Amino acid sequence: MLLSSILPNVASLNPTHPALKYKNETLTYEQLLRQASSVAHGFRELGVRPGDRVALLSHPSPLLVVAEIAAVAIGAIPFAIFPRLTSSDIAHILQDADPVAVVYDSSDLKLSECVSLLVNTSVTVNAIPCKASHHAPSPSIESFIATCPPLGQWHEANPDDVALLIYTGGTTGRSKGVMHSHRTIRSWSFMNPERGGGHLSSKKMILPNQAHLTGQFILWTTLFEGGCLIFPESYPLQAEEVIALIEREQLKNVGTVGLLFKDIVDLKNLSPGCARSVEGISCGGAPISENTFRAARDIFPNAYLTEVYSQTESGQFISYLSINQCFAEGKLNRLLSVGKPSDVAVWGQKPFQVRIVDESGNDVPQGHTGEIICQGDQMMLGY
Repeated sequence: MLLSSILPNVASLNPTHPALKYKNETLTYEQLLRQASSVAHGFRELGVRPGDRVALLSHPSPLLVVAEIAAVAIGAIPFAIFPRLTSSDIAHILQDADPVAVVYDSSDLKLSECVSLLVNTSVTVNAIPCKASHHAPSPSIESFIATCPPLGQWHEANPDDVALLIYTGGTTGRSKGVMHSHRTIRSWSFMNPERGGGHLSSKKMILPNQAHLTGQFILWTTLFEGGCLIFPESYPLQAEEVIALIEREQLKNVGTVGLLFKDIVDLKNLSPGCARSVEGISCGGAPISENTFRAARDIFPNAYLTEVYSQTESGQFISYLSINQCFAEGKLNRLLSVGKPSDVAVWGQKPFQVRIVDESGNDVPQGHTGEIICQGDQMMLGY
């Protein structure tokens, strides 16, 4: 299964089903395919070729998703950059990735300045704003959609070609580009090619930060399953809007990170039953206290709560902890754990082989501190 085959396949199965929803605007799979094909044609006309890198410098939006799919459609390698990084961090990533095109939010002054600086130092970079401007005749994602014919033939990559470039958060040093191939991505949970795709059209997911692994995972797994990606009105994602979207869309599943999860739980004056639709909620990226989990069980009374552990390099969950089980069995000491790697088999994922080693690569004794190393089909290229 190639990323470039996902949208055409699901659009042929469920052409009128919603794929993207922002406020009261909805794009069906048929419309999304048409827009992505037109933008892909525009990219190709600008000289973007297979293997070239395309930067996505904006908060998530339907136009940014269209641009990412369009890059994949011509065999280019998209990578998103978190727009709230400092200008120097953004410049570092752009220099490291060496893109031939940058899709960006031209309404953001800082991002526009970063792009202008890049264009002024490299004659080979195409600057492509998301939205068309009456003041500048340059190409944009909107103008490609409006004027370009659909691309006739989508690129058929080798399964071991790089499909996505995802930059790490930079918590232990400067951000590093992590390369995931089509083959490694098809080993992610919920991406089993045997299921065919388009088989879970009832799925709806809030799309978080597109620049991080969680956002990429939610984007591509939701499209593969034929679900609908929901965009909040503003980013970064806020707890109040998460609850509002849950209530309005009757969401069944929600993916969060530790701080956002805590912010949701700490909200005051929540209406009774506002989150009863949620059947599963996950959190990760930071330790969660027992008190926070206790409060979460009241807010999400019907939900299966999980704490997940992953790395950008793994492309997928390495392990997860069932919070419900910890409370049901009275084993609250387990809340200090991130679970067992073998448990991810429940989600149709082949478990990782995990070791904790010292600086020489030797396994450390139980109870000692070391570095985590993993082996599995989902790991990044070159790990």
